[in-house]
Amino acid sequence: MSKKYLKYLFESHKVAWFFFGILYFLLVMIFDGQSSTGLLVVFPDFRPECAFHLGIAGTYILPFFLFAFVHEKKACDQMFALPLSRKKLLATSLVFAFLVLACYFTVTVSFIWVRWKMNFISLLEVLGIYYVCIVVMLCVNSFFYLLGNNLLDGVVMTISYSLFPLVLLLALSAALNQIIAGTGEIQGLNSLINYLSPFSLCESLFSNLSSHSDSFGISLSWFLVLAGEWLCACFGLKKEFIERKTERAENISDNKLAYPLVVHVYLAVVMIGVASMVIHSSISECLPTLIVLFVVYIIAMFVYKRKIQITVKLLARFAICALACFGFIYAGFYTKGFHQAEKFSLHQGKYIVYYYDDFSRNDEPHFTLTIPVDEKKKYQEVLDLMENYRKENIDLYYQDIHDQWALNSQGWLNWKVMDSNDEMNQNQYQYNGRSINTGRPLTKEELAVIGKYTKVETVMN
Repeated sequence: MSKKYLKYLFESHKVAWFFFGILYFLLVMIFDGQSSTGLLVVFPDFRPECAFHLGIAGTYILPFFLFAFVHEKKACDQMFALPLSRKKLLATSLVFAFLVLACYFTVTVSFIWVRWKMNFISLLEVLGIYYVCIVVMLCVNSFFYLLGNNLLDGVVMTISYSLFPLVLLLALSAALNQIIAGTGEIQGLNSLINYLSPFSLCESLFSNLSSHSDSFGISLSWFLVLAGEWLCACFGLKKEFIERKTERAENISDNKLAYPLVVHVYLAVVMIGVASMVIHSSISECLPTLIVLFVVYIIAMFVYKRKIQITVKLLARFAICALACFGFIYAGFYTKGFHQAEKFSLHQGKYIVYYYDDFSRNDEPHFTLTIPVDEKKKYQEVLDLMENYRKENIDLYYQDIHDQWALNSQGWLNWKVMDSNDEMNQNQYQYNGRSINTGRPLTKEELAVIGKYTKVETVMN
């Protein structure tokens, strides 16, 4: 690290650093104690996540200022000609950004600590996890920014890579909820996507700490994945900054991890979301959306190459992507969600819960059936009935690809496995929870069997 360059970075924008520090402090104070549902365990009347999020936002902004010179030919030649190694230049810039954000947070939270007389150990824990998070986020966001060869592309790369886990989650959720019968959270999907996003991991770690969660194993796995992403970012910074060729400045961003990859990966992910619409409509109804997506694809390629170009190769790539994604959706539908639709673990939690509501009759019978997992044999009769009914409705879902099953729906069925039979307990863990519209109502005979094990209530319409 270069002390002289560190001093230069501070003194060159001294007024700005003080201004933003005061602004940071005031913004946190504005939100002090304004939430009645926030994470208020560590700080009785203070939302630590407010100060945390402002600091994380800084990890996106500071790299734009500290590394802007690499995207301008004249500035790039001047900075890399300094009697200072690139390694020192990179390390000093990152250390400076860390010190600025750490100082803002430490001063603000220390003021809160004095004001509310908080536990000193809790204060150290909050500071420690914050420092870890901004170190990781600064390296990751700096790497994303340096993937571009000009200012605009650097910003686009940062936004694209940061939002990709969210876009992937939305697309896969839309697709899987169409090809897997019923609606509900796809088990493991959120956790998988969470591991792809450094921001989400930092958010999870900080929330876990603030709420004093006991899930140490989960926190440790998040921390280890975060450490792995930091190492990857450091390796990327070595390639994109220390070994960077100065002639890249102001050129097209044709890096292997830049536009060519980003544009086509986003195209494939969004195409999966579009293709999922065809399950309960038709290809002709999806055509306008496909046309819009193609126009966006052409615009993205224009931003990449700085010229509008519609070639046979471009059309072929779009067509191949569409065929592959639509093929994936149809294959998933006709294999019942790749054989995942009927899977329902009857022993994963402590209680199996079925909720049924029949709105095809005037009396609208409904019930909640709770079966203790360790007493399944006592409930075998009704358990078999509900499982057969659940599988019957899943089969009906896949019989008609055009949503007729939903238009003719006779009711609603929900099934899940819980760790507690307390419906008011919002913190209980839920497994395999899904809901489906029913193709036929339960008969009086079936309701009579269910009535032996739980109360079947009616509401006159």
